[in-house]
Amino acid sequence: MLNPESLAVVDSFDGLRDFVAANPDAEVALRIAYDKTLRDGAAKSVAQFPELERVAALEIVNSLDPKALKALLRSPFLTRVRALCLDSNYVHDTGTKALAGWKPLARVTHLQLSGIGLSGSGFKALLGSEHLDALTHLDLAHNNLKAGQVKSLATHPLAARLSMWRLDHNEMGDSGVKAIAGSPLMRTSDVFRLEGVSMKKSGLKSLLASEAVGDLRDFSIAGNHGLGDQGLALLGKATQLSGLRKLELVGTGLGDATADVLAGAAHFSGLDELRVDNGGGLTDAGMDRLLSSPYVGSAVRRGNEAFAAAAAAAG
Repeated sequence: MLNPESLAVVDSFDGLRDFVAANPDAEVALRIAYDKTLRDGAAKSVAQFPELERVAALEIVNSLDPKALKALLRSPFLTRVRALCLDSNYVHDTGTKALAGWKPLARVTHLQLSGIGLSGSGFKALLGSEHLDALTHLDLAHNNLKAGQVKSLATHPLAARLSMWRLDHNEMGDSGVKAIAGSPLMRTSDVFRLEGVSMKKSGLKSLLASEAVGDLRDFSIAGNHGLGDQGLALLGKATQLSGLRKLELVGTGLGDATADVLAGAAHFSGLDELRVDNGGGLTDAGMDRLLSSPYVGSAVRRGNEAFAAAAAAAG
């Protein structure tokens, strides 16, 4: 769960009460998952639990609707949260607007809002909140954000303060990618993952033109099917990526032409992992050329991480 301070974790409201009774001065991380009773009216009653005052990390997954979220945010006790995860709760823009106006948000350093149905008006409210001064980690993946919203974040003062962000799986297109490439967001980490954002050749070109890519160690543009061999050909001359240790290209339309480019790319000789698939027409012959490359052969992995993990577990 989202628990950056490694606090003790409880996974129910009853568990919270028991923990606080035994440890009245301790802070705790509370994780609630798939609790439909919160949507059925329980949120209003649990919001009155004084034990919520001890919660410093709160993760509620797939349990809330806008009404339930508003009820929780009205709690007089939920005031010390520093890490907040609301992933996969369909609170949409209505719930996000309530969150933006929640005064205890001013304490929150880590905020995860992945897959909540966030779009234009909710995003505008969030970015316009007066309570974002402590925020350093922001996850907005798997939402409905377009290029305009991404541009707003990229030019917002918050962009320079974030040490971690996620915007993958938002349909931002090349315009959104270019906004990121020219913003402080490029310099937040040596890990850069912009997956499933409808990136094409011009978007990748803008990323590679950023001075910050030279500091990257982990670079993923997976799931951008429109890149294809034409876009991925840019990697052949991207010597600024020579410091990479991991490059993920699954679901990018990679074919034999890209395999030839990568196989001859000496600047990728430091890779520990090059993840590819055959969804873009990569043939067995193309894969063989990759595997036999003196530069990247030992780094080649097939499929995405989730598939590999599942296969390892099954094996």
